[in-house]
Amino acid sequence: MADLDVSTDHPKAALGRLAEQAGRLKPNGHLFSRSPLSDILELEALLVGVTCEGGMLADPACAGRH
Repeated sequence: MADLDVSTDHPKAALGRLAEQAGRLKPNGHLFSRSPLSDILELEALLVGVTCEGGMLADPACAGRH
């Protein structure tokens, strides 16, 4: 932001950090670190996205059903 001569809004930045930490509140006890299953869930989401995209490219008529 300094390269663009834009000042940092400190209250908004603090609120953003607080919201990120609150979003990480999970019952598995990983408040400040990633859950061990996070990587697996992200890979599964990518796999679903790639599979659906491949299906739409193979049969464009089915694109509305995904």
